[in-house]
Amino acid sequence: METNYVYRNIADDLRAAISIGKYAPDEMIPSENTLAVQYNTSRVTVRKALHILENEGMIRPQHGKGYFVLSPEYNRFEIDFVDKPSGGGSQYLEINVVPADEELAHHLGANAGTMLVVIRRMLFSDGTPSAYDEKFFPYVKGEPLIERELHYAQFPDVFTDKYVPRGIWTNMEIGAVSAPPAVCAALGAQTGEKLLCVSRTVYSSGNQPIGFGRRWYAPEKGILTAVSNRTPETR
Repeated sequence: METNYVYRNIADDLRAAISIGKYAPDEMIPSENTLAVQYNTSRVTVRKALHILENEGMIRPQHGKGYFVLSPEYNRFEIDFVDKPSGGGSQYLEINVVPADEELAHHLGANAGTMLVVIRRMLFSDGTPSAYDEKFFPYVKGEPLIERELHYAQFPDVFTDKYVPRGIWTNMEIGAVSAPPAVCAALGAQTGEKLLCVSRTVYSSGNQPIGFGRRWYAPEKGILTAVSNRTPETR
């Protein structure tokens, strides 16, 4: 237990030192041997701490030399996007099996007319509609995708029973798009009005599309927040 605290302390101390500029970008941090002596621990414990910072994108190893500080990636942003509303609730509008039109077939790498499971929800904020959410999956007889979607909070979790969780990845697109009439009517927008739309395609490890979802935001409700260069201490 004590060793666990040591490697966390090492990681925390180095992270703080890098954050305040004690170690500048491209500068080498103290060696494993130096840190092992400083914290009176083993190199194995030190290495665990360094791997934490490496995974956070703060340092990189250079063979035969040591670990160097990476420059902050200010052009790379992190956005928190959750399926389960944090407040206001949601209402299911439709759970059905429908044939794919050409657009959906394109997103899912399928043929037009392929049967898809569709799940549509209305999200609310302060008692008023804030977003219209819809998800599509290829329909496979006997696979309880609908039940899994109703159970799990996050979109990709629907597929973790069938695919290796770390093998699933998601592509997101954000833009102002002319919404379909049904979406405009549900969100109180003018027909054809451009609304903020967030679309996501979930892929398996073989880059095969396995799910597609999009969320349309009501006028003046579509605000997304993203940050760059955020460390665990600032989350």
